Amino acid sequence: MNQEFPQYLIDTWKKKKLIVVFIILISVVVLSAIIGAIGPEELYNRKLDFGISPTKTRYSQNVTIKSLTKNHQLLVVQSKFRNRQEYGLMVELPFETRVFGNNISPYNRSSKFEEIVSTVHKRVVKCEPKKTCTSHTIAYMPYLKYRNYRVESIHEFNELGYLFDHIYFDFYYVNKAMVSFEIVFRYIFVMTVLAVMFILVRVTRGIAFKNYTITQKWITYLLVLLLLKNNPIFSAQLIDHSLFVRVLDFFFTAAFRIALLAFFLIITDSYRYSKEERNTRRYYLPRIIPLLLISLFILIIYFNLITNELNDPQIEEERDIAGFRSMHTFIFYLFITYICWIFISTIQTFVAVFKKNGQLNNLTEENVSYKKRFLFFFTLELILLIFGNIEFFGNFLPKVRTSSYEFIMMFSVDTIIIIFYGFSFLPSDTENIFRNIKKRKNQTKKDQIISDAYNPDVSQNEKLNIDSDIDEGIDTDLNDHHNILESDLEEDLNEKSELQKNNDSDSSIINSQSDLSDKKNNSDKKQIITYQDSHLDDSQNENLINSGSENN
Repeated sequence: MNQEFPQYLIDTWKKKKLIVVFIILISVVVLSAIIGAIGPEELYNRKLDFGISPTKTRYSQNVTIKSLTKNHQLLVVQSKFRNRQEYGLMVELPFETRVFGNNISPYNRSSKFEEIVSTVHKRVVKCEPKKTCTSHTIAYMPYLKYRNYRVESIHEFNELGYLFDHIYFDFYYVNKAMVSFEIVFRYIFVMTVLAVMFILVRVTRGIAFKNYTITQKWITYLLVLLLLKNNPIFSAQLIDHSLFVRVLDFFFTAAFRIALLAFFLIITDSYRYSKEERNTRRYYLPRIIPLLLISLFILIIYFNLITNELNDPQIEEERDIAGFRSMHTFIFYLFITYICWIFISTIQTFVAVFKKNGQLNNLTEENVSYKKRFLFFFTLELILLIFGNIEFFGNFLPKVRTSSYEFIMMFSVDTIIIIFYGFSFLPSDTENIFRNIKKRKNQTKKDQIISDAYNPDVSQNEKLNIDSDIDEGIDTDLNDHHNILESDLEEDLNEKSELQKNNDSDSSIINSQSDLSDKKNNSDKKQIITYQDSHLDDSQNENLINSGSENN
C-alpha cells in the first residue's frame, strides 16, 4: 500500500463518539490529579533552632546528618535568622560553608570526615519586624556520594549580632516513598507508550514511512521522544555516583518539549499550505530557528548551573551566576514570541477551516471533516500548553518539586494526550487492517514454507515436515475463514430459500392459469363440435326431405 492515508480515524467518529473520547480523557486526567494529590510528599524536612547571643560577632554551628542512602538522592541545607527588632532590616553578611562526608557506619564512634568543599559568599538578608528573614542556601549536594554529612556554617555578624535572636536550619532530602512512587509510575508510562507504539506499528506495517502524512510523521517522532522523556533508566540514579542520569533526564524532557512546540506550530500552519509548499526550507526554518534558540539557551544555563553546583554547594543561581537574569529574560521573550505566533496562526487556520465553502486550498480528498480534525487538535494542544510547557518553561532550571502532584500531572497528561493523538490520526480503515493482520501473517508463513519445499538444499525429512506444515497452514487458513464462509453460506441459503418459495408460488399460479386456459379451450372445442353436429343434423334432414319429395 504505497499511498498516503486519505482519511483519519477521527474523521469517521460521530459526535457521540467524540464526546465519549473527551469524557475518557478528562476522567484519566482527573484520576491522575487525585493520585498525585494523595501521593507522598517529595521532600522530607528536618528543622533545627538555635539561639544567638546579642554580643556575638561571629556565629559557628556544626550540623551532622547521618544514615543517608541513595534513595534520598540529594541534600539541601538552608538557614535563616529571626529579627529581634521592631523595624525591618536589609543587611549584607558574609557566610562561610564547609561540607564534610564519610561512609562510616553511624554506630561507629570514629568521627573522621573527608572535606568535600569550602566556600565563602556574601548574602543580602531581608527581614520584617519581629519575623524570620529570607532564607539562603548554605549547602546543596545534587547527588549523595556519602552516607554521612557534616555541614559547618560560619556567619560573620560584624557587630550586628544584636539584630538577631535565633537562627534556623532546614534540611531537605527526597522522601523514600516518593522515590518508589516515581519509579513505579515512570515504568507504567514507559510500558504504556511501548504498547501503543507496538499497536501502531502493527496497524501501519504495510505503509511506508515516507507515505505518512505530516501529522502522522510528527506523532511518530513525539512517541519516541515521549518514551525517552519517561526515562526507562531512571532507576539507575539510585546506584550512580554522578549527575549523568539527572542530566540525561533533563535533556530528554527538554527535547520532548521543544519537539512538542514545533509540532503545534507546524501542524497548525499545515492546514493552510499545500503539500508542495510544506516540503520547503522556507516553511520549516522560520518555525524551527526560534525553538532551537530557546533550547540552546536553556542548555547553556542548565549546564552552567550544574557546573557551579558541583564546584560550590553554596551557589544560588539568581545571585551568583553572571548573566543569568539576562538569559532568562531572553528565553522568556522568545517563548512569548512563540505564543503570539501560534495564537495568530490558530486564528488564521480557524478562519480558513470555518469559511463558508468549508474547503481548504490543499484539500484533495472528498468528505473529510477538517472542522472536526482542527477542533480536536486545538483542544488537546491547549491542554498540553497549560499543563506541560508553561510549567516547564516557567521553571526550566533545576527545581526541587514539593509534591507528587506536579510529577504525576507533568508525566500523565503528556502520555495520555500523545496516545490520543496517535490513535485519532490513524488511517480510517484501521478496523479492516486489524482484521487482515492475522491473514497476512498466515500467508507469509505459508509462502515461506512453500519456498522451503522447493529448495534443493532441504533434506527429505525436512520436506516431509514442510508438507505437514503446509497442511497445517492450509487448515489454519480454512479455520480462519470458516466463520466468515459459514455466515456467507447461511445468508446465501436464506436468499435461495426465499427465491425458491417465490418460484414455487409463481409456478403454482402459472399452473392454475394454464389449467383454466385448458378448460376454457376444451369448453370452446365442445361448443364447436356441438355446433358442427347440429349443423350436420340439419343438413341431413334437409337432404332426407328433398329425397322424399323427389320420390313422391
